[in-house]
Amino acid sequence: LMLGTDNAMINPPNMIDEIKYLLKISKGAVILEEILKMSTYMPRKILKQKHDIPKNLEKGFVVLDKKTLKPLTVTEKLG
Repeated sequence: LMLGTDNAMINPPNMIDEIKYLLKISKGAVILEEILKMSTYMPRKILKQKHDIPKNLEKGFVVLDKKTLKPLTVTEKLG
């Protein structure tokens, strides 16, 4: 499964809103980790794009606050 913003441009595309909506309607049936995979890894895999992160880079991602555009950092350390 993939998650994206294909809404025929009725509203400006916003992945954070899409993630929030899926979390809300799934009522716990879909966990956040799976939603993140659906919105990052799976589209690249299906489009046959390179989807690996070099081993020497710290894995993580940055989400920007919608109003202030200040980064909210979420990282997962892999041992």
